[in-house]
Amino acid sequence: MALGFLNPLGPIAVMAAMATAWLKTHWGKPIWATAGGGELPATYLTIALALALAGPGAYSLDAPLSVRVPGVVIAVVAIGAAAGVIAALAWPPKTAGRAREAERRDRAA
Repeated sequence: MALGFLNPLGPIAVMAAMATAWLKTHWGKPIWATAGGGELPATYLTIALALALAGPGAYSLDAPLSVRVPGVVIAVVAIGAAAGVIAALAWPPKTAGRAREAERRDRAA
């Protein structure tokens, strides 16, 4: 993402990860990080969105290599990222009891 290569695929991946972190871990808490809130993931999500909308820029690897990601690829990656976020939110969290059960099963196998 820092090199500006294949923009906006990198920012889309970061937005998906930060949306998952914000919604799964920090939802329902106050916004500030000192209170366990989602201030940091929200900030990273906003920065990734700004990078995706701004484009790769003149000093990116995309410019000298004349790389342009087709809109269809961007749409497919965005839909896949959204599906990943939805799947992560639908997946039940692993509780301590379930983790111990999974550990026992792994040892027995």
